[in-house]
Amino acid sequence: MLFSYVFSIPCSNAHVESIFSNMKHLWSDYRNRMDIDLVAPELEIHMNGSLSCEDFYDFILSQKDLLNKIRTNENFDKKKRIPDE
Repeated sequence: MLFSYVFSIPCSNAHVESIFSNMKHLWSDYRNRMDIDLVAPELEIHMNGSLSCEDFYDFILSQKDLLNKIRTNENFDKKKRIPDE
């Protein structure tokens, strides 16, 4: 029991520090009026995105339904996600 408790304690907080560092860059003085509802998804994409800009651009262009929804301002089905690599 003691071992499972000791080994569950993270040995560093580097991941948390990197999130705060990225948050600092996203939510700068220039962008200080942004609501948390806008900053949080941008941070999630930044931290979890694995596609390069070119690959993401090509992916978006291949999604005709999404492009039509963007043009018409309709809601897009969130079940269609970027496939895991």
